[in-house]
Amino acid sequence: MNRWKISFLTLLTINIVVAFFVLVLAFLPVQKPVNEKVEYEKEEYASFLVHSDKETMSRLVNQFLAKQANNEPLSYYIEIEEDVKLYGTLQAFGRDLHVTISFIPRVTSEGDVVLSVHEMSVGKLALPISYVLNYIQKHYVLPNEVSIDADKAQVYVNLTDITLQNNYKIKAGKINLEKDEISAELLIPYENQTDPSN
Repeated sequence: MNRWKISFLTLLTINIVVAFFVLVLAFLPVQKPVNEKVEYEKEEYASFLVHSDKETMSRLVNQFLAKQANNEPLSYYIEIEEDVKLYGTLQAFGRDLHVTISFIPRVTSEGDVVLSVHEMSVGKLALPISYVLNYIQKHYVLPNEVSIDADKAQVYVNLTDITLQNNYKIKAGKINLEKDEISAELLIPYENQTDPSN
């Protein structure tokens, strides 16, 4: 046999063998991967970053405050502008006095918010800030997660103590009112999971 025939037969044999293996592999059943059971600790959360703006956040805060007041008429509300403003009325000396308190917000490392009093006006009276904050603390219905430190002229909003529906939690992220940037971390608890294919 000449060497061309030998080369041809060798190449033909290799092609047949390769084609045979390709066909065998193509018709073999695919093995389904085994799904491992994934279990999470009860305190583990999935984290989602949520962005908002001042107008939306003002509406949400006022809605939350209204729910916390247990259907009592609210005599104050919040507006978030270049700072956080509280508008309300204060009963003093038998009269309703209009109160405006401006706060500068700061996010703590734990994800809570500290509101430091920036400006305050109570009608035309010049009352000490600590006096007004003490009065608000004693006579107004505040949510459990809100506390006042009159001596430091600060209001603490303990967001991390708030449990939302379905045991969701929230942590403050970034507050930049000048750029209208407000972000928070929404924490959704994992449920104990078994085989996801079930």
